[in-house]
Amino acid sequence: MAIMTRAMICDPEIANKSGRDAVDEIRACIGCNQACIGHFQMGVPISCIQYPESGRELTFLPRPRVRTRRRVLVIGGGPAGLKAAAVAAEAGDDVVLCEREPHLGGAVLLAQELPYRSEFGGAATNLSAEAKRAGVDIRTSTTVTQQILDEVAPEHVIVATGAKQRMPHIEIDDGAFVIGARDYLNTQPILPTGRVLVTDWKGDWIGLGIALRLAEARVPVTLATAANFAGAAIQQYTRTLLMSQALRAGVDFVNDARLVGVDAETGYLQSTLCEIVHEVDGVAATIVSGAPQSVIPDLDFGSASVHTIGDALAPRTVEEAVFEGLEAANSLAMVS
Repeated sequence: MAIMTRAMICDPEIANKSGRDAVDEIRACIGCNQACIGHFQMGVPISCIQYPESGRELTFLPRPRVRTRRRVLVIGGGPAGLKAAAVAAEAGDDVVLCEREPHLGGAVLLAQELPYRSEFGGAATNLSAEAKRAGVDIRTSTTVTQQILDEVAPEHVIVATGAKQRMPHIEIDDGAFVIGARDYLNTQPILPTGRVLVTDWKGDWIGLGIALRLAEARVPVTLATAANFAGAAIQQYTRTLLMSQALRAGVDFVNDARLVGVDAETGYLQSTLCEIVHEVDGVAATIVSGAPQSVIPDLDFGSASVHTIGDALAPRTVEEAVFEGLEAANSLAMVS
């Protein structure tokens, strides 16, 4: 007997796809536990971050079909844009997706750089494949300008341009080495030798993942989180794995604290609960994981309808991004 619970939530058609020798079309579970067991523990219906139709079949399935084929432009090739493009194309629309980077995937490609998240990149692989099979005209290395917008002449536009790094307002001494978490993951710089202070605004994967990666490389690390505890926003089973590894690797933790300043050797943390200020001594580098900022293109969309989804609407997680991609494309099909 083979028990594949999460795999079947992610792709209920596994058996049928295998039976017709279409295993390449199987949507592989990435083991995030977020919308399946995570939803169950919150007392809400289970679903899947990659396939939000699971648990919502009566709302979104079978896929509606458009009566008149329209031109739809999706701006952004992250998870939100890929899902929207795939669903709109499956419904019968003529879909063009433009991504400014040479690759698809958005922030998912950063997430897969963290420990125990290498499978997370599978979300980008799966969603990209779905969009291609649906017939989406995918244009990478293409920033949407007013000229491109006029050339495509869409009747509907879905804005899925994601979010960018935003550094909090902190006092930084000229001699301090400070870098944002996204820049760190993108550029992989060589850090100065010594203790690294990782500051985390939310208690999610980013701060904990970076701290764990550094500690496993035998770098002394202090993780300061503004949450009640590190990994507070991560599903319980996944957090247990990460925290156990972080403790074994020797990560030091400071909870309920936010970064307010850095000088050449010290990080200053303000308690979020009272007036106490923590000082972390011997800091050679500080990596800041702060609240990201939505990216909105400055374009004239004319008479086209505009839907903004994912991190461009409000920076959150892949789950919300993919769900809003599904919702936006489904709503377009319903009004055709």
